[in-house]
Amino acid sequence: MGLLTTWTKATSASDVPVHDWQKKELDLRKANFMSNPDSGRSWSEVKTRIRMSHERHQKTGST
Repeated sequence: MGLLTTWTKATSASDVPVHDWQKKELDLRKANFMSNPDSGRSWSEVKTRIRMSHERHQKTGST
């Protein structure tokens, strides 16, 4: 089943399969955040970084 099909058929987050390796990665990231909560970026900072990167790529014609 393709990813798009999985997402469109999902009625809740629990309907989307999460692999063991993904769960381990999420656990590692959560543990890192819990032990060092100031290490991350705010959503505002993330959006700004993405927008700036997108604008740079549009100017240079890069993807």
